[in-house]
Amino acid sequence: MVLYQCFLFLRIRRPPRSTQSRSSAASDVYKRQILRGIPPIVLLFILYFVMSGTINLSPFWAGSISLGIISSAYQMEIFRGAILSVSGEQMMASRAIGMSKMQAIRYVVLPQMIRLAIPSWSNEAAIVIKDSSLVYAIGVPEILRRAQLISASTHQPFLAYITAALIYFVLVFVTNRLLGQVERKLTIPVNP
Repeated sequence: MVLYQCFLFLRIRRPPRSTQSRSSAASDVYKRQILRGIPPIVLLFILYFVMSGTINLSPFWAGSISLGIISSAYQMEIFRGAILSVSGEQMMASRAIGMSKMQAIRYVVLPQMIRLAIPSWSNEAAIVIKDSSLVYAIGVPEILRRAQLISASTHQPFLAYITAALIYFVLVFVTNRLLGQVERKLTIPVNP
């Protein structure tokens, strides 16, 4: 999915050549809007309760696929915005010094795009971690479900749910710190 998003800029940079490519671009916009407009729990229920009638889909896979689909719509926008923020002259300059299109993408556009996308990407990673608690609704034994079971058996709901909240906090904190380190590593140093 990420590779598809990275190479989207080939379609974004050029004006449409025909009405067919214009309709394709409009279709892409509508797909993104629809995917971003569906609440994750609704897509989860559609995949698990409706689609499981035609294909054998476990609750774990229904949850993973629904979270992946919703997140991919947001990630596509993150990467699309990062690609659009890289100046088109970067590609022209790369081509002017003799780089092929793929070399220009790999060595010039992608490093700049990734540098610009990491802050938003870390936010999306935190959202996906927290949205993973939604799969509890279809019976997947994840952190929140385990907290509910412990709460019911020990009759100490405060302790169980505070522990679950701390686990989520640690997961989000570690993920954001790791992506922050990647961002610092990719930052271009500024001369004083």
